[in-house]
Amino acid sequence: MIDLDATDEPQPRRRSRIRIYVAVAVAAVLVAGAATAYLVHRYAGTEVRFEVESASGKARQIQWDIGITHFGRKSGNRPGESFPTPWSQTVMVDDWEGIATLRAMSTDADDVTCRIVVEGKVISELTHSRLTGCIVGLDKLKQRVEDR
Repeated sequence: MIDLDATDEPQPRRRSRIRIYVAVAVAAVLVAGAATAYLVHRYAGTEVRFEVESASGKARQIQWDIGITHFGRKSGNRPGESFPTPWSQTVMVDDWEGIATLRAMSTDADDVTCRIVVEGKVISELTHSRLTGCIVGLDKLKQRVEDR
């Protein structure tokens, strides 16, 4: 009878090759897992803060959004009614597609400032009379996060 499993190499050497292959496979899985965990930690939960200030300390309306996943609006309780500024809203961002926008309307001819702050750094800021708006592409936000 012919033994198909028989080779010219001794049996202990075959086991050592299998152990090496298993060790390499385990190391590859560990490295891939560590790299994935690092990337998820680095980009998950980046803090984006929207800020609005006005010279009179009042605003009539604020709208903000990040992509299609985060959005909000602040206005007075009744049409034309104002609310106090400074105002801010903080959002944690995980999705890096689209744009981030902040629009603000103050009272009458009052100057109003909008600001988008990422991880404590001002990314976009604009002051204008009565209406203002800040806009930034999320790819730029992502680049700022990568640069930190």
